[in-house]
Amino acid sequence: MKPKAYPYFRFSTQIQEMGDSERRQQDKAKKFACEHGLDYDDSLKLHDRAVSGFKGLNFETGKLSYFMKLVDEGSIEQGSYLIIENFDRFSRMEPRKALSPFLTLVDKGIKIAVIDNNEIHSDQSGFVQLMATILYMERAHDESRSKSKKVTAAKQNAKEQLLSGNRKTLWKWGTPKWLDIANDNEGVDGTGYKINHERTKTIKKILEWVIEGRGTGYIIDKLKEQNIQPWGSSSGIKLDKKKPKQWYNSQITRIVNNRALIGERELLVKDSDGKNKRIEIIPNHFPAIVSEEYFEKVQAARRSRDLNRDKNGKLKAGAIMRGGGRKGRTFTNLFQKLAVCGYSIEGNVSKHKCPDNNRFMVYANKDRKFSGGKVHKLRYLQCSASRESGSQCKDCRKLYRYEDMETAFFTHIKDVSVATIFGDDKQDKSKAQEINTKIEELKIQLLDAERQVEKFERAMEEYDGISTTLLKQLKKYETKLENIPNEIKNLYSERKLLKARKEQGKEIHHTLIDLIGALNGCENDTQLYELRLKISNILKSLIDRIEVYNRGNFSSDSATEQKLKNLRESAGGHLSDEELIEMESAIRKSIKQQASKPEIPYFVVRYVSGESRLVMHHPEDPRSLVMNVKWDNEGLTEAPFYDSTMLKLYERGIKSKDGDWRNGTTLSD
Repeated sequence: MKPKAYPYFRFSTQIQEMGDSERRQQDKAKKFACEHGLDYDDSLKLHDRAVSGFKGLNFETGKLSYFMKLVDEGSIEQGSYLIIENFDRFSRMEPRKALSPFLTLVDKGIKIAVIDNNEIHSDQSGFVQLMATILYMERAHDESRSKSKKVTAAKQNAKEQLLSGNRKTLWKWGTPKWLDIANDNEGVDGTGYKINHERTKTIKKILEWVIEGRGTGYIIDKLKEQNIQPWGSSSGIKLDKKKPKQWYNSQITRIVNNRALIGERELLVKDSDGKNKRIEIIPNHFPAIVSEEYFEKVQAARRSRDLNRDKNGKLKAGAIMRGGGRKGRTFTNLFQKLAVCGYSIEGNVSKHKCPDNNRFMVYANKDRKFSGGKVHKLRYLQCSASRESGSQCKDCRKLYRYEDMETAFFTHIKDVSVATIFGDDKQDKSKAQEINTKIEELKIQLLDAERQVEKFERAMEEYDGISTTLLKQLKKYETKLENIPNEIKNLYSERKLLKARKEQGKEIHHTLIDLIGALNGCENDTQLYELRLKISNILKSLIDRIEVYNRGNFSSDSATEQKLKNLRESAGGHLSDEELIEMESAIRKSIKQQASKPEIPYFVVRYVSGESRLVMHHPEDPRSLVMNVKWDNEGLTEAPFYDSTMLKLYERGIKSKDGDWRNGTTLSD
């Protein structure tokens, strides 16, 4: 029985895939197997296409690592052959690293055949052959290292020329997928690039969908529906074989967030000594396909969809990750990912804190169907913790009628000024100054990090041995060098967004009011869904969160006992037992009287400007707001509009004849 011979093919770049490399290696392997009486077997498809041997990726994630795994498992018989064209194909790592997997295979009974040398290496090979193998490995590594240094130097030189204005492009490096290198080196407006109009058409569709509030899943489905194929490599080099089979979330995210859309180029440049790196931004380097204002509008829409994260993309403290969730046939819940249980927030308005933290309010459909098919709609908002078994939250499980809250909110938002939502000129100036200060502070930190990295690198060179402490400090400052430029970039973007928000604020508010008006009388489910989707997305761009207090300001048994305990501790030694009992009795009586009154829910709207509004509506008429006041962490900040008459009438059981408590109601007898 002939020994099995498994051919291994590898090349480093996609360009080589377009050539003859694989066919040449395959023909050589077949010929070698035939001449040596081996059973040629390519069923394992040990083909590492565009995989670096210099970095050892073929041993980490490539097909060679798969082959070694099969050898370890015993799936490859001892005495089998691994055929390679030359040592370059096996590895271009330094000999010390490349020799280890080579000897591992040989020691496990695998024979490695090198075609160009016409040599077969086995566990019977002598010392001279092993030394020759090491020399071959050294030569392969030196060639790759030399090539790598030349390419790195060429890139660095090209970047410096680009920064000085002595060149227009970096060839294929970093060319966006919607641009091509211009053959005449002129291109659009002398940039050196020409626009791929078919791809820019697709990009503009994607950006429009983002502004509409569509998620990545929806966008990918739309691209499939319109038979728009995913792009392969940058259009600076034409490669079609490596096209992905489908669109991925990461592709959409990279396109949407890419500032090359407005013409910016970001370069990572090393200093002359090759140690420290810096980020250089070149404005108007690429031909812009959208305006900067439009780009910032897209970013605002994108960020507004993820309320779990702050403006830097970091998870908010205490945030519970939630996806978009189901929207229903007509987008039932406008407050999805906006409404939170107020009682679950530390230091909340009601002063009652439940055991859970930062919980969302969720939509609950409790419709009742009667005989005859009639449906009584009962839709509510409730704290997500109250739906979980084993939750410690017992006191705030009351449901909030969804239609009441939505109606009250619409009544409130129609009368809110643009300055309340987006901030006035004074707030904008203060915020811009705060951003500028942060930018300058980060620039100082960046310079310090660069100096510290240089200092610790010198210390490492002088230190005899490896210091764990020095390594930790070096890693700390290297991390800062990576993160600070991104933080600065985000602050620049936030400053631009601040200006764009102010300019667009009035238009956005008018659009919102128009959309709310269009809901009246709309009976087509598809149209209703679109209207409510647009309203929801606008709300997410205007509001940070809405705190919902579905029981109003109530006092739970646990809160009462805690209040009495605090009283006893503070009054210890100052009051007699009789006086203490009398005071406790008075407090319990007061709390009992308060508890006998109806619990009137309310909510607090926290706008992106930092301002907040406390809204309470009449229990029987959500169109009638009994409280609509400015609120901050200290409480009321303006004279409140508070219609106590309506509440007193309600508490006494007096009804309105027509159910309308606004503007001087007509009372029933």
